[in-house]
Amino acid sequence: MIKIDKLAIEKSFSIFKNMNSSKSISTEMVKEYYETPGMIFLKKHLKNYGGLEFTEELLLHLLEDINLNKQILSKDNIFLKSMKLGLSYVDIVKEDFSKLHFNDVIEKAINLADIYLPKKISGDSIIYLLYGIRGTGITLRSEIAIDLCDEYLNNNGHINIERLINLIAHELHHIEVNKLLNKRKQNEDNLKKQILIDFVGELMSEGVAYYYLPSPYDKEGMLNIKWNNNIRNLDSIMFELNNYVEKILDGQIVDLNDLGHLFNEGLKGYTAGYTMVKLIDKTFGKDKVINCLEDCFMFIELYNQSLKKLNCRYPKIILE
Repeated sequence: MIKIDKLAIEKSFSIFKNMNSSKSISTEMVKEYYETPGMIFLKKHLKNYGGLEFTEELLLHLLEDINLNKQILSKDNIFLKSMKLGLSYVDIVKEDFSKLHFNDVIEKAINLADIYLPKKISGDSIIYLLYGIRGTGITLRSEIAIDLCDEYLNNNGHINIERLINLIAHELHHIEVNKLLNKRKQNEDNLKKQILIDFVGELMSEGVAYYYLPSPYDKEGMLNIKWNNNIRNLDSIMFELNNYVEKILDGQIVDLNDLGHLFNEGLKGYTAGYTMVKLIDKTFGKDKVINCLEDCFMFIELYNQSLKKLNCRYPKIILE
C-alpha cells in the first residue's frame, strides 16, 4: 500500500500565503512545519546524501532571505530558488492541488513503473508531498518525497498531472530496484564487490528510470542545460566512470559517498546511466535491460558487448 502524507505541503502553503499577504511568520509556525514527517524525511535524505544538516535555524534564515528579496538570483542555492518559486506560485498550485485525485495518480504511476520491472511493485511505501523547499523528487529506502514546485512538474504554477504520474513512477521504480540490489548484495561477502553493486546499481537504476520513464530534461531550465552539457561531454564522463571502477577495484574507494558528486546536481552519473541503458536497449532490447535489474553485473557485460556491436568509442568497464 502506498500512503500519501500532505502535512508538510499544507504547512508550507500557509507560510507562503502569509508571506504574500505581508503577515508575520511566527517561530511556532515554522517549528510546526519543520517537524512534519515530510520535512523530517527531507532532513534525513539530505544528511544521507551529502551530509547536510538542515536545521530549523537554516529554515528560518532561508525564509528571512526570501522575505527580503523575492526575486530569483543566479547565486541562489536550490532551496532559495525553490522557495522563491513556491512563494510566487502558491495560490495557483494550492488551487490545482485541491483538485488532484491522488488515488488515481498513484494507481497510474504504479502501472507505469511495473512495465519496466521484472516483478510488480509490492510492499508498503509512503509519499511525502512538499512544496517550495527542494524542487525535486527524492527517494530513500521505501520513502519518497515529491516537491510540487519541481520545475519539471509545473508550468507557471499549474501542475502537469502526466508529469506528476511519471515522476512518482520514476521514484517507485527506484525503490523496487533498490530491493533487488540489496538482495544481490546480501549474497556477496567481498567488500569491493559490494561497493561495485552499489555503484553499478545506482548507474543502472537511474539509467533505466530516465530512459524508459519520460525524462525530466525535456523542457527549458537549469537541469535541462546541465543534462545537455553532459551529453556534449559524454566521452569525458564515460572515461571518468571507468576510472572510478578501477579505483574501487584498487581499494582506493571504500564508500559510495566518495562518488556522490556523480549523482548530484551536475547529473553526470544520471547521464552516464542513461547512455548505457540506451546502448543496451538499442542492441538487445528492453527485456534484456529489465533482466539486468536482478543482476547489475550483467548490465556491465551487456554494455561492453553493445560498445563492440555498435562500434562505440567509450571504454569497456572491467569488473575484475
